[in-house]
Amino acid sequence: MPNQNNRGPHAWGRGGGPGRGRRTLASLQDSISQHPVAIAWQKGGRSVVLGKLLRLDGAPTLATAYRWRLLPAAVSLPEEAIRALVRLGVRRWLVRDDLRRLAWEVDLLQLLREGRPQGGERYVRLDDACPVPWPDWPYAERVVELQELAGGAAVGASQLRLALEGAGP
Repeated sequence: MPNQNNRGPHAWGRGGGPGRGRRTLASLQDSISQHPVAIAWQKGGRSVVLGKLLRLDGAPTLATAYRWRLLPAAVSLPEEAIRALVRLGVRRWLVRDDLRRLAWEVDLLQLLREGRPQGGERYVRLDDACPVPWPDWPYAERVVELQELAGGAAVGASQLRLALEGAGP
């Protein structure tokens, strides 16, 4: 059955629509200057969206929203995904609780150093994260596999960094 929900990246990314297929850094640069890009990661044989890659307050940021589910006391990211994001110039992760309109900032380098490892992921308790004002951000219109970006040449990573630096707020 086709996806009837037209909100969020899945409407474009995983079905038969315009988001299907491999993304190039050139198409990512075009899109990231206007809209955030959903970042997917292969986990357990399926693709899961970790969040959106966008610029907030001038800095490249991974932003994850918990929209219609309760936020756990600790959140995690795959360790290799954190390393890939850091290589691409992303240093912070915003976790947003939409039910309670709360948000926290997590430093990705600190998460690598101090995050509790378990099953290939690094966990941080939200009590240990930095509370920040609840941010608003636009929907992502494209999905990009982080492994594809991270597996690219160093030139690709620097092109993505330049695209993020030149993107609007």
